[in-house]
Amino acid sequence: VYLDLVGSLELMAELVSWDLLVTVVLVVLLVLRVLMVMLAVLVSLVLWVQEVSQVSLEAQALLARKVLLVSLEQMVELGQLVQLGIEVSLATLDSLDQKVPL
Repeated sequence: VYLDLVGSLELMAELVSWDLLVTVVLVVLLVLRVLMVMLAVLVSLVLWVQEVSQVSLEAQALLARKVLLVSLEQMVELGQLVQLGIEVSLATLDSLDQKVPL
């Protein structure tokens, strides 16, 4: 996954400005940090539930699966937003290129 991300960043660096690339990277890092916090909260919740109510491992696994699915959906949405931002930037660059007289 990370190798795909690095390859994508290199391609974006060739296509768009460095400002946009830095913005995209910062957004991705922010989301990854949020997801790591969510995962830490999930682990704490599972441990607490296990101590308090002796919930079965199946129920804990189901809870973890639901949280991870929501996290993955958020990552997909973020990817779509990043793609839209790149497309808008490319369209802007194309329109600027057309306005420059040769």
